[in-house]
Amino acid sequence: NSSCKASLTSATSVPSVECCSLKNSLGFSHFCCCEWHHLCIEIMNHCGIFVVVLWFCILQWITCVQSQIVPRERRVVVRFENMVYGPASYLEGFQTPWMFDEGDDPFTESMSDIGRYAFRTMSMSPGNVGDSSCESGGISRTTTTFIRAVDINLESPPSSFDGYSASITDLNLDDFEKINTVNEGEPWDTLGEAGDTRFYSGPATFEIRDNSGNVVLRAVNINYTQTLTYPSPAGAAAPGTFITAAYFLGMYDLDATDREWREQLDPDQNGVFFGALSAPSLGGNRCYSANSFDINVVPILGGGGLPNPPSSQPDPSTPSEIETGKRIAESSVILAGLAGFTSLGFSIASLVLLTMLAAVGTPPS
Repeated sequence: NSSCKASLTSATSVPSVECCSLKNSLGFSHFCCCEWHHLCIEIMNHCGIFVVVLWFCILQWITCVQSQIVPRERRVVVRFENMVYGPASYLEGFQTPWMFDEGDDPFTESMSDIGRYAFRTMSMSPGNVGDSSCESGGISRTTTTFIRAVDINLESPPSSFDGYSASITDLNLDDFEKINTVNEGEPWDTLGEAGDTRFYSGPATFEIRDNSGNVVLRAVNINYTQTLTYPSPAGAAAPGTFITAAYFLGMYDLDATDREWREQLDPDQNGVFFGALSAPSLGGNRCYSANSFDINVVPILGGGGLPNPPSSQPDPSTPSEIETGKRIAESSVILAGLAGFTSLGFSIASLVLLTMLAAVGTPPS
């Protein structure tokens, strides 16, 4: 109608407004992308809430926001093959948190081999340590790494990244909580909805080295956060598979990281290292298993001036640093739609739940 057309005309000419509430909630030091958000408010105020228009506005706003948070053309993808995860068991001396039981009665712990348990530690395997049993203390395979993709602009890039390698030190389970991944706040042990969220701390160190053994990237104070959706009938994932949303979060080591790599992956110089997990695979349901995954290292803009200790022997992150970093990382995951992620239960401005590309398969458990 004429009133609606008039409001649209005026709305498109309204100056951009500062997103104070969003900026504060996400912890960004600079963030202003509200033209479409403001237009949506004007439309709803004058024309009523129309589903099609609302979704169009939301998608335009998300596109605008994500373009400022994570420039997806910049990334380094590192593959880790045969990381050792474990122990994960009900056996005395090796107990770890119980997840669910396989079969028709997933929420009754049988204390048997059909139970699935969370791994206590993730680390690189030197190989020939054990046969995956609890008593052997490890796996027979050796962890290997390679660079899968380098999408950054180096002044003098090598002809090939063959021979480049990566490493990460041990991460240990610090927090584990079962959740309902479909209906937040509902009991976790609801058929088709069960999962868990967990936090692994080091603080670990992540490095990438060139084919001469020189460090080109080092991040310290690395922690790992994972949300896992269980397979049916326990959870919403397909039978025999899991859905994983996970990321590594830390701080760049200023002294050790090559200047060009740092400028490309931390253009705002906020010091935040963020690596999204993707392409996970699980070696087997044993006490120790050989798991593999990609780490997608991408920039995070507007880190809010987080401290960046330039030490290869870092002190543990403070609770404030960890919480601020989590807000940045979670917001970037939600808005950027990184490959390898699914979002269950997250919301943007309490308006919409986003579902992103899922790493579906048999990820670390």
